[in-house]
Amino acid sequence: MLLWGWDRHDYGQVHFYLAITVLVLTLVHVWLHWAWVCGTVAVLLGRSKAQYRRRLIYGLIFLLLLTAGTAGTLIWANTQVETVAQEKGRRANENSEIHIERLGQRSLQEISRISGVPVERFIRELKLPADVDTTEQLGRLRRWFRFEMEKVHQVIEEYSGDNNGS
Repeated sequence: MLLWGWDRHDYGQVHFYLAITVLVLTLVHVWLHWAWVCGTVAVLLGRSKAQYRRRLIYGLIFLLLLTAGTAGTLIWANTQVETVAQEKGRRANENSEIHIERLGQRSLQEISRISGVPVERFIRELKLPADVDTTEQLGRLRRWFRFEMEKVHQVIEEYSGDNNGS
């Protein structure tokens, strides 16, 4: 599915760069208001008239706790993503069937290797230029050269039928 010509992977890249931008702006914001952060943490700990050095230590402790919490959350999330990806990969290898939903994430070379259909046949059937980059994701090729994923699936089925019949 596309929205304004972009698929979910394109929006994922935009989301990533916006997240990095927000992180950098947040760090700049905290840096510019560092005295306030230190003072607020000191007040929250009941030290309203804390010295500068003590306020600085409170601020650093707060920043370390915040960093540790954020890093811990990201590390945990990363382990969850890898676990899911490994399980999906294991399931895909077990039943080596190519699903239309996953075709866009693979390159022509990968699909050729999995399905046994020669890359040249995909190029011919999908009416792609002879010098097309066969390592590019099929989803991007689909947007650039305007073909349907159903056609890719059809090429795979026809090739399997031709080889089983002979």
